[in-house]
Amino acid sequence: MPVFFDSADNSFVKKLTTETEYELGTELWAYVPYNLLPHLYWLTEEHYPHVYFCDAKPKVFDAKVFTDNTHYNAGGDLNWGTLLVAGMRFGGGRITADMDKTDGSIVTGVDRTMSSAFFVLDITDPESPPTVIAEIKFEGLGYTTCYPVVVPMKDKDVLGTGSIDENEWYLVFGSGPASPGGTADVNLGSGALSEATSGQSGKLFVVDLKELVLNKNLKTLDSTGVFTAAPAAAPWHDYYQTLDANSFISDPISVDFNLDYNADAVYFGTISGDSVNGWGGKLRRIVIDNDMNTVNWDGDSTLMDLDLVWPNLLPTQGQPVSTSATAAIESNGTRWIFWGTGRFVVRSDSANTDQQSYYGVKEPFTFSDTNTNGEFDPYIGETITGWTWGSVTRADLIDESTAVIYDDKRVENVSDLSGVPLVAWDDLIDEVNSIACKGWYLDFSTSKERNLGQAALLGSLLTFTTYMPSEDICSFEGESNLYGLYFKTGTAYFKSVIGAIHHDDNTDSVVDEGELEIKRTVSLGQGLAVTPNIHVGSEEGSKAFVQTSTGAIEVIEQINPGKTKSGVISWQEQ
Repeated sequence: MPVFFDSADNSFVKKLTTETEYELGTELWAYVPYNLLPHLYWLTEEHYPHVYFCDAKPKVFDAKVFTDNTHYNAGGDLNWGTLLVAGMRFGGGRITADMDKTDGSIVTGVDRTMSSAFFVLDITDPESPPTVIAEIKFEGLGYTTCYPVVVPMKDKDVLGTGSIDENEWYLVFGSGPASPGGTADVNLGSGALSEATSGQSGKLFVVDLKELVLNKNLKTLDSTGVFTAAPAAAPWHDYYQTLDANSFISDPISVDFNLDYNADAVYFGTISGDSVNGWGGKLRRIVIDNDMNTVNWDGDSTLMDLDLVWPNLLPTQGQPVSTSATAAIESNGTRWIFWGTGRFVVRSDSANTDQQSYYGVKEPFTFSDTNTNGEFDPYIGETITGWTWGSVTRADLIDESTAVIYDDKRVENVSDLSGVPLVAWDDLIDEVNSIACKGWYLDFSTSKERNLGQAALLGSLLTFTTYMPSEDICSFEGESNLYGLYFKTGTAYFKSVIGAIHHDDNTDSVVDEGELEIKRTVSLGQGLAVTPNIHVGSEEGSKAFVQTSTGAIEVIEQINPGKTKSGVISWQEQ
């Protein structure tokens, strides 16, 4: 039901003036995707078999892609409106509907093949049912498990003519688990549905959202970087990039580092392999680099290859990336990307004991020892002049897996990149700030521990959860942990953020400085926890709210190392 913000009372209400007041929980409308219609038959079965229908979370966002006056904030050539885009996850398995009942079971040209799809709805007016903009399905899309991302751009020079169109919107998503033919196959033998594997190379799709809404035309970015009408017949070249073999794509994020309304990159993970031969993945990106010309974009760029983290183990053990990354930028211009590894897509994943990790990586940059161009870096005394969009390896990162931080800034179990132990907090910071160091990694210490949700970053504190599934029917929910790390080091901060313990007796009693070991993780207990939500109120610090699969909502007090509220950072007397 719609809820409105009343600025006069600074509160949310069920109506303002002319709106209809609905009771809480009232269903205002429902939408059954066209591609899901044949599957509704299963609901008529006396012994209803469990099938997926449409269980992916919807993405709701505002976009300036409308021309009529029914949308809010009218002004200029285009108006703003609210769109909802959602996939079906493992719903909408490929099925051919018998449209002609007179020809027996023969498949003819009038019969239609439905498949897992994304649907786009205009939900601008909360008082009215939505308008269906489109349902999108492609050959090679597989199951629509990917959570799409929106890429807004401006100041586009149309074909180099100098004609400026300051409003471009793109919808980016990737293929999901699929058969070798790229379909959302319901045949359990293909593994797409039963094991969540892909028999094809991962596909990346970019749709012109403005063209879709305004003109009802489906145009996609092809491999040359040109938007063309999606083909109606083979060969199906409606994808932007084809990526790693036997892979599918996790949830992408778009990042505008310099806040000029032009995206700089789209980051996304991949999941490749299978349970027999081993899992792997990569943290990939579309390099936009503030460029309006899509021909210059690079859709096949890798930040970190995690396919062969431990190549000597059998099966080969890599690390799949199944969740969204988190991006940040320091005041000195350094760009950070954070993500974890592991998967829990089907129940059989609970048996996997491969070592999983969390990564904090600096986007590779070029630098100069002069201060005439770029952004000055006060930590390394250099000037950042550009970005290489290159790759990093674990050898470029500091291993923080067993690091211990004390309240007197002592550091244990951490070495620099050459293997020399670091014993003080300032030494650790200097190493992270060095040009040679590309970031840090943390190998999870608990068996089966994996990261399944996006991290939250606020006040220099990186907060994320991990999950340890259980195969024991008596504790089927498994357990979760919450991490609170200082974003630059991947360790605890030198002051208590989520707690501290006495190093000798494992208590939090009052002790002298130097005897407290700072915690970087706490247990959330039973249940699957995914993405934490951070709240900042009138008090100092913040609170992390985490809901688990048991229904419980855990609240963790946090004392952030950095600022959590806006305010005066300096002053000058006039």
